[in-house]
Formats: sequence, structure tokens, C-alpha cells
Amino acid sequence: MTFETYTNRSRLARVQPGMRLGPYEILLCVARGGMASVWAARQHGARGFSRLVALKTVLPELAAPDLDMMFLDEARVAARIHHPNVCEVFELIEHQGVLALSMEWVDGDTLNNIINARGKEPAIDARVAAQIVANVASGLHAAHELRDERGAALQLVHRDVSPQNILVSRNGHVKVTDFGVAKSLGGVHESTAVGKIKGKLSYMSPEQAQGKLLDRRSDIFSLGVVLYTITVGVHPFRRPGESRHQQLSRLVMNRIKGPSWVVKGYPPELEAIVMRALERDPKERFASADEMARALQDWVLASGPLVTDQHIARLVLERSGPTIVDRSERIANLMCKSEDDAAGEPVPGAPEEPVPAAADPTLVPTTSRLMQARGPERALGARATLRAVSSTLTAGALFLLASFVFTSPGSESRLSLVPPQAEALPPAAAASAPGPSTVLIEPPASPSAGLEAAPASESPGAANTRPAAQSPPAARADAPASTPAPAVRAPGDRRTGKGTKPNRTSKPAKPRASTTKRRPLPRDDSAIRSSR
Repeated sequence: MTFETYTNRSRLARVQPGMRLGPYEILLCVARGGMASVWAARQHGARGFSRLVALKTVLPELAAPDLDMMFLDEARVAARIHHPNVCEVFELIEHQGVLALSMEWVDGDTLNNIINARGKEPAIDARVAAQIVANVASGLHAAHELRDERGAALQLVHRDVSPQNILVSRNGHVKVTDFGVAKSLGGVHESTAVGKIKGKLSYMSPEQAQGKLLDRRSDIFSLGVVLYTITVGVHPFRRPGESRHQQLSRLVMNRIKGPSWVVKGYPPELEAIVMRALERDPKERFASADEMARALQDWVLASGPLVTDQHIARLVLERSGPTIVDRSERIANLMCKSEDDAAGEPVPGAPEEPVPAAADPTLVPTTSRLMQARGPERALGARATLRAVSSTLTAGALFLLASFVFTSPGSESRLSLVPPQAEALPPAAAASAPGPSTVLIEPPASPSAGLEAAPASESPGAANTRPAAQSPPAARADAPASTPAPAVRAPGDRRTGKGTKPNRTSKPAKPRASTTKRRPLPRDDSAIRSSR
């Protein structure tokens, strides 16, 4: 692919806030370097999942095949490193010709911005600075020990260890980032071209500046320059106004003066660690970044109380707190605005709601049809409503039945089909004034009730006008003594058969409830007035 093709592609795919790169929504540009920009972006996932990430993209005016290869190399190397002090790389994507590297979002600032904060001294507390560098050394050691899938050591060298590539969060977490110019001796990366030096000259080792073979000890020299700068406040071999050639000559030829030459009372133990890391001969330096980290941690423990992440976080908030808070508010406002804009737009790929068909006037709107038309979720609500209504009606019916049923104290209850107005009438009057079939509870007949059975020859409509308080007539003289008195029939007793069976006072017969519906007749008040 030619350079012209990359130039045309970059013009069409310029990254701007608000655009989408695959699942990532660009929010805000947080950093811009010589070759790439870093954006705050929100990653969208399934079912409303989202998270804030850092998205690194190549500058459109520098789009070229070699920068794409650097992106691919950084993605392959950094994605294999998993350490608390290394910024994690998630994935590499390409959208409309734009390559983007998705990385862990660190809510903080670079170490370079922290030491160069406005109105603050460039030097920071020596013990806190030593703890920060010890954390960086632990992350570098994890990168130096990286192996491939077959277990072979990659012999990775970062080659760009500097305060610009060290991130410190507001919680005090230290992260090493930007493995874009990392070089592997295991064959993952291509060799650097002759005469072309990658990295920052101010933090290079002498062998790196001279283009010699590198190993992990080159990163240890760079880390020593970082420790010198943040504890002393000045650079060890860079002077203001010097050219790049003069700076390179001072790095290679001149001997670096110790921190105590600049800062009076500088801790001698810490100075020994710094000067060992800055040895010109790689053999005189620490053999590994882990060895340097343990030396710094031992000095921190021996020189005073333990330095924790809270001490580092306090330093970050004192120097870069307003910048971090302002950026967080801007990102939060952009995310809220994006959510408001997305609320009024249809979700891509979401199924459209079906348009209900026109109602057929010939069809009866049954419950099943209503539930089918409303869909499964509304059908569940309709079923719950029907169950509630059915339960309410059943409870009401039981309550009405219980309100009509009552029991007489001290006696056995039995059912009666006598209308309420016929209970106070004599038997003949009750028979002449039938009413609706009402289920009542009537106490058993008592001898003192004063009621008398109606003659068999008496018509059903005749009324017994004899008051209930009168005593029954005396028995005839010619009647046999053994003939029992006629039994008193219970009102409403409809039993059929030949003759009338005597009423057993010991166990009254239970009448059967009528299954036929009788039409109510007008109330006969004359029988009631005559009985009274």
C-alpha cells in the first residue's frame, strides 16, 4: 500500500469527538503526542453494558505503513503483560481504515504533569518518589520476563521509560504505558533501521543513544534518570538551551554528578541507588528491575513509616487535582448528553413493534383474543387480573352464603325452604303464601309451639285463622286410645307418598332442598293481619 493511499484514507477517517469507531464512542481528547492521540471513549456492549476506556489512534497526517506496524507490535506485546503496574491493553480494532488501540482507563495524570504542576516545586518528597519508582520497576520487570506461547523468553525492552509514559491515578496506582517503541530480541519486532533512534533522548541510556545492542539494563538506566529528576528537580545531563548534539555528547562522554551536589541533605542511601542505576557501564547497574525495586522498598521501610497508595494519591490530588476533576466533569457531561441523544433514537437492530390489525366487528372480544393481541407480557397481566377478580367473586359469594346461614344455640340445625315472611305464620297460612326458595335454618318443632297440622281435605290456599296462642282442641271420645295424635308437619315439607307419616320427635327428618326455581308470588298481608 502506497503512502498516497494512506494519506487519502486519513483524510476520510479523521477521528473527532462524537463519532463511533466500532463499539467505541469518542468523547474527549485527553493527550496528543508526536505520533498518536489518546481519547476518552465509551465502549458499548450487549444489553446496555458500557465502560470508559482509553483509545489510542495514529495521527491522520502521519498515517503510514510503519506506524501501523508499530501499533500491531504494541498490541501483540502489551496484550500479553498482566501486572498491576502495567496499563492493560484490551484489543486492536480497525474501523473505516482507522487503527485504534483500546486500553485501560487510568483516572489520574502523567508523572510529567505531576512534577511540572503550576506553582509547585519540580522535586517531590524523596520517600514518595522512591515508592513510585519502585512500582514502575515492578511493572517493567513483568515486561522483561515476558514469554511467548512456547515458553521462550522475548527479552523485551521498553526503550521509552519516561515521566510521560508513567500514569498515576487519583487512587495512588502507578501504571507503565506506551510499549509502542518496545524492542524484542526474540523476533517479534523488526530491527531498528541503521541511524534511526527510537525514544526520548533525555531518558535514553548511552548504549541506546549510540545504537548498540540493548537489554533490560537499558530500561534501568532510564528509570534512574526518572528517579534523579523527580527527587532533585533538575535533569542529570540536560541543560536548558542546549542542542540535541550537545546533550548527546554530555550523555556519552561526561560523568553524571550525584544528587547531593544539587540538593543538600539528600539521603545517601537513596543517592547510592540512583548512581548505581545511572552507571555508564551496563554491567555496573542493577541486574534486573526487580533488584532495583527491592532496593528502593528496603530503603523506604528503613527510612521511616510505610509509604502506601494513599500517600501517592494525596500527592496526585495536591498537584493535579483540579485538572483531574475538571476532565472527569467534562467526560461525565458528554456521557449524559450522549445518553439523552440516544434516548430519542431507535436502537439499531431492535425489532419493531407489530402494528395491531383492525378489529373485526363480527368477532366477540374474548379474553384469550385480548391476551393474544396484547402480547405475552400483557397476557400475563390479564391472567393475573382475572385470577384476582375470580378470587374476589368467590370470597363474596361465600360471605353472602355465610350471612344467610345461622345456627340456633343448643339445638341441631336443619335446612328449610320457607320464605322469611312465612316463619311467623301458622302452617296453613304459610302454605297459602308461598315465596321464593330461600335456604334458611329452622329449629326443630317443639310441643309448646302451639302449631297444628292442616286437615288433609283443606285446600292449599286456605288459611288457618286460629291464633297460635290458643290451645289445641280436645280429642274425640270415640277415638281409640292407642291412636296417636296427628303429627305436626314442618312448613315446607314436600315429601310424597301414601298418607302422612308421623313426625318423629326424637329425630326430625331433614327436608330436601328444592332444585326447581319457583317464581315469587305477591305477598299476602291479609293472612298476617288475621293471625295477629
